[in-house]
Amino acid sequence: MHKLGDEYLLLKELGVGGFAKVYKAKNLKYNYVRAIRVIDKYVESEEDDIYKKFLRECGILLRLGNGCHPNIVRVYQPRHVAGRAFVEMDWVDGIDLRKLIARHGGSVPIDEILRMVQEIGSALAYCHHDIYKVCYDRESDNLKDADDGSALITPADEQRLIEKYRVIHNDIHTGNIMQRGDGAYILLDFGLAVDGNSDVVHSSRRQQGAIEFLSAQRLDGEDPAPQDDIYGFGCVVYAMLTGNPPFPVKRENGSKEIPVSEWARICAAHKELTPPPIERQDAPQWLKEMVMRCLAKQPADRYADGYELYNEIKRHAKDLATELKTMELTAKQLRQEKQLLADNLKSVQADRDREIANCNSLESTLNEKNSECKALSDEVERLKKANEKNKGKGSDRWRYAIYFAAGALIMALVWFFVPRKGGASSQLKERIEQLSAQTAAKQATIDSLQAEIGKLGQSKGSSDADYVVLAQDKAGFERRLADLQKKNQQQEKNIKDLNSQIATLKKSSSNTQQQENKIKQLNHRIAILEAEKEKWNKEKGVLLKKIAELSSR
Repeated sequence: MHKLGDEYLLLKELGVGGFAKVYKAKNLKYNYVRAIRVIDKYVESEEDDIYKKFLRECGILLRLGNGCHPNIVRVYQPRHVAGRAFVEMDWVDGIDLRKLIARHGGSVPIDEILRMVQEIGSALAYCHHDIYKVCYDRESDNLKDADDGSALITPADEQRLIEKYRVIHNDIHTGNIMQRGDGAYILLDFGLAVDGNSDVVHSSRRQQGAIEFLSAQRLDGEDPAPQDDIYGFGCVVYAMLTGNPPFPVKRENGSKEIPVSEWARICAAHKELTPPPIERQDAPQWLKEMVMRCLAKQPADRYADGYELYNEIKRHAKDLATELKTMELTAKQLRQEKQLLADNLKSVQADRDREIANCNSLESTLNEKNSECKALSDEVERLKKANEKNKGKGSDRWRYAIYFAAGALIMALVWFFVPRKGGASSQLKERIEQLSAQTAAKQATIDSLQAEIGKLGQSKGSSDADYVVLAQDKAGFERRLADLQKKNQQQEKNIKDLNSQIATLKKSSSNTQQQENKIKQLNHRIAILEAEKEKWNKEKGVLLKKIAELSSR
């Protein structure tokens, strides 16, 4: 880093012009950062002609600052320090249009182009026309007083003041327009600028500037005019739309020098060739037409100055603003519709989740009912086996009773017929006769019991104890039958509810394939329940028959 005198620290070189350089510099005394434009030639004293000429140029720049236009760089008092002439300017933190075009791959977004057109168009309108409003002097410009005390400016006076105070930038190109960090576009480097009364138009500056943006009149050495700024502005917008100015320079191996043949080709193109049409589909038609008018070969076919250009831009910008407002309203409506659709989708998804949960719950309920049906079926089988077993136990009791009676009879006979010590033969005979009579009576009793047993067997009778057991079984069967009937009724109600829910699911507009599969599964479960119910009805018939048989005993 270098110093400029003892007051400035040069931080970075920002650009190089025809006879000056621009640096980012820090004022060491007051600790602020600005850009400074330093002329290349050594200035021995402030009386040198070169310094006086520099002051006249700075006067133009300072005049521009009177209106504090937001899109024109501000300049401050020129200085002479250590043999160098320079002037402070605002340091614009951003990128120039050359880098912006490269950043976007040669196709700058249309909204950025429209913003640049409006802001730099406004800056040109101020330079070419409106600047007189902040620069005229009532006395030196021979203006009369109006009734309200203000200066009376007739149309002729206005035209005279415009021509006197207007500033022609004289070097409009993509390197002299910057996009600031906040997005605003700033017009820079008025180093070649001229005003209406300046003798600088007769200097060597006539052909200075970026050749790709110079009009045919500038290339022919004519005096700079507002239409030349219009032509340069058209080249800038063309480059933003297409990626290159209308007639780009071909440099060899990246060299900054332009070969003589290439220079001649570009000059001929500016004078004779029509630029290729702008193919951007997203560019408004009025913008394309405006650019082509700016690039007209003859100055009279272009806009007269930045003021006329800016009025054209404002006219379309107003329509554009209306269109943008309409688009914003449409976008707002679309966002609202999107939100409504999102809410509806959320509601539909919630309904679907609830239906899926209901299907899962129904499936669980069916599984439970199937388990109950299986348990009931097992209980019926157990009852059938118990009933058969109880029947077998009744006949066994009669056999055991007969065996017991026969055994008792045999024991009695043995007891009577066993010889005992003592006693006469008569007593023995008498005893034998008694035993024979008793035996006959016992036999008669046995015969009677056997006949009764046969009779009871034929009539399927039973003892009091067996009847109590059978009565209890009958009561149990009746309770089970009642329970089965109750469960059967509940099962029929569940099946009816399931059929109702399935019908509701079938009517729903949001049924998914998964729900349809659930419905098929539910129908299959219902078929199983119907089969189980039919089985229960058969079992109920068997139980009713057995209860009838028990009741008839």
